[in-house]
Amino acid sequence: GREGQAITWSGTADLDEKTFPEANKPIITALRLPPLYLISPEPSGDLDHFLGQLDQCLSAGIRMFQLRSKQMPISQFDRLAREALQVCKRHETMLLLNTSPRAAVSLGAHGIHLSARRLRELRGRPLASSYWVAASCHSRVEVEWANEIGVDFIVLSPVRRTGTHPGSPVLGWQEFSELARGARQPVYALGGLSECDLERAWRCGAQGIAAIRSFWTAIES
Repeated sequence: GREGQAITWSGTADLDEKTFPEANKPIITALRLPPLYLISPEPSGDLDHFLGQLDQCLSAGIRMFQLRSKQMPISQFDRLAREALQVCKRHETMLLLNTSPRAAVSLGAHGIHLSARRLRELRGRPLASSYWVAASCHSRVEVEWANEIGVDFIVLSPVRRTGTHPGSPVLGWQEFSELARGARQPVYALGGLSECDLERAWRCGAQGIAAIRSFWTAIES
């Protein structure tokens, strides 16, 4: 370097945040995160079909996946999570579970995704730095609390109106950009978006796009 520092090339998987100054950690995190984040639809019906759809999505290049369910019994969700983990391992894809920190660790996931409600209940980071901790945010207050907790990245929504939450107020790109500037960590845009919106998201300060239907149905169509 210009001041005599040693320089070496390193793969993103080999970057260790502990060897960098604290201020560099969000940069290292951003380098390790992909541009697309797949969030599962509600698993229902034939779970083998669900896993097959997941396999196709990951074959198309998705490298980070959140498994969630609001309706499944815990025991059934845990079984599905274990099978989804095997699919993710085949594709070298990170699996985050929308569940309790203890359950995510016991199931072998790469991390957890906190709902906004679960985020608000926390008073500190729930897992060690060796696990990913993500959080859903919908307001400035939640972004500020995610900063305080020390999550690795956030998903900010809804940017546009969605079929799943048609009555929810939308942020729009301008407010998304303003809130993203206040985040200390990478931010994914979510809500009525597809991969076609990636360039716009980048211009507004996003790490990338998170999506449910547009990624999942792109494989079905």
